[in-house]
Amino acid sequence: MQTITFASIPSTNEYLKKHIDHHQGDVCIHAYHQSDGKGRRGRVWASVDGANLLVTYHLSRIDTNAKALFTSALSILKTLETYGISANIKLPNDIFHNNRKLAGILIENLTAKNKIIIGIGLNVNETFSDHFPNAISMSMISGTTYPIDAVRDTLSEKMSEYASKSEETLLERFKVSLFKNDIYAFYGNKSVKVQDIDSKFHCKVDGSWLSCDALDFSLPKQK
Repeated sequence: MQTITFASIPSTNEYLKKHIDHHQGDVCIHAYHQSDGKGRRGRVWASVDGANLLVTYHLSRIDTNAKALFTSALSILKTLETYGISANIKLPNDIFHNNRKLAGILIENLTAKNKIIIGIGLNVNETFSDHFPNAISMSMISGTTYPIDAVRDTLSEKMSEYASKSEETLLERFKVSLFKNDIYAFYGNKSVKVQDIDSKFHCKVDGSWLSCDALDFSLPKQK
């Protein structure tokens, strides 16, 4: 995998969207600082300069949003496990530790180019103040400071490893990790338990299948 690193750019996702035709094969765009980092649904991803891992991937073997999510979520979990840190998947696109956000995933389809890019922000060495009670970093969990490049290389290795597996295999592993805890969401004003998930990102709730996008996962805590 080719890795291209910048001291600072507006957004790794935006950079790769503009320059993806210049990169053949798998690529990782890494920035120590983003001036205009992107989150899901137009949110901003803010990060202290050089403290966290900010990367965007294009992997040629990933051709669906489902495989992109399964690959990235499992790769983050396995990377954290390498450093002795436990975490869990929080739908739709986050990694949490003890109900605090440790990482986020942003998947974007480049429809005209028939390609998918995966942005990942992993909190590594930042210490979050009480103004951000829902955020946590690897360093805050372990008391250790981590070399960002080493964490990046571990994540890239796991991304390549999982991208080589079938979507069906990844789905089963994703569900094993996801359902270690009970998953709750709001459907309208009702709190519901998610019983299953499929590769089309449909969730089974009360015996019926519906789009996971119809559920609000931001409010209930996983139990």
